[in-house]
Amino acid sequence: MTRDYLSEWPRENAVTFAIAETLVGQGIRRSDIKAHFDRQRGVDVIAGLPNGLTLICESKGEPPNVRTFGPKKGQTKDAGSMTTDRGINLRDGLGLLIGRMREPTAVFALAVPLTHDFYSLLKRALPLRVRKLLKIHVLLAEKSGTVRHLPPGDDYPDESASLGTLAVALLDSGGSD
Repeated sequence: MTRDYLSEWPRENAVTFAIAETLVGQGIRRSDIKAHFDRQRGVDVIAGLPNGLTLICESKGEPPNVRTFGPKKGQTKDAGSMTTDRGINLRDGLGLLIGRMREPTAVFALAVPLTHDFYSLLKRALPLRVRKLLKIHVLLAEKSGTVRHLPPGDDYPDESASLGTLAVALLDSGGSD
């Protein structure tokens, strides 16, 4: 995870990298973090937490408009190869998280870049009631690499409000069943 993802802001890989680096900065060993960039299918970050739970996090961001691997690497993607609709992309990520919710010792999070567009979309696509029921944490990655945390039971504040930074100790199951 040494590649400079800042130049890719606000792409999905930059968000995934910010989450992984924040976890490392909080004492999670790199060997306990599986971060998937570019080629992997499935959720983007899986990390063993000190409390015995596993963080399962799906990252979303601006989709790349250039192929990042394969025989056409570097070429512009055609419209049919990947959706550029943020709403579909975000809902796709929610579907991946819901598909993993059979894991009893997991904490689920959806991570997006902290931009006006993504924050507005997130509030529409994942309302508080749904976040509470599904116990989904929201992680908002800033361009600086700082990751803000919104627990499942907390309402979306105004964009100008300050959110707490991600602290691994705050990641729990999101409440009792």
